[in-house]
Amino acid sequence: MSIVSSTACQHAVHVSSRRRLLRMLSGGALSGLTPFALSEHGGSVKKRKKHQRRKQRRNTRQPPEPQVRATASCPLPEDRFFIFGPTARLAQTFTANTSGNLVRVDLGIDSQLGSDSNYLLRLAPLTDGIPTEAALATAQASAAGISPGVSLVSFTLATPARVVAGTSYALILAVDGDEKFSWASRLGTVCGGRAFVADGIATPFEPRNDRDFVFTTFVQG
Repeated sequence: MSIVSSTACQHAVHVSSRRRLLRMLSGGALSGLTPFALSEHGGSVKKRKKHQRRKQRRNTRQPPEPQVRATASCPLPEDRFFIFGPTARLAQTFTANTSGNLVRVDLGIDSQLGSDSNYLLRLAPLTDGIPTEAALATAQASAAGISPGVSLVSFTLATPARVVAGTSYALILAVDGDEKFSWASRLGTVCGGRAFVADGIATPFEPRNDRDFVFTTFVQG
């Protein structure tokens, strides 16, 4: 009668278990895969997980804030200023060169007259090249806060107006008091737009080909 040692029995069990495991693998999803193929499969899984992590990080990032940029303008220095009565309305047309929200306009204001009135600014569309009475947006600035002399005064639009590149608009300036006022200007038609003057509240705009009013528009987008 032969006696088999416990060590031999354990080895036989271990070999049998390995054979069963190999049979299971050979009949499953990994059958036919070489060690190199298994390595490639593992690498592709790692790449896919890495791509998913990057995508999740991008999705959690905040979008960049829209930038505000100076666009259409008729810059200083002014050549001279003209004084207008309190019921006058002055207008300067311009063509938007960038599409976006018009959020601010700087005007060259000559406050040597010491006015205490509010300056009222209106963005208006054109009809046949003439400023209309419609208001796309409005803003105002107090003369009391403007230093004497010529300076750029910022008008922040209460509600930004959408402007479209290639479309022309008008900036219309008036005051709400009974004092005279002045919008700094440049002689000639040097800024691409056109100046208009209306001597009264109900008076139609008349083009002026001898000047352009000083302004800079700021568009967000």
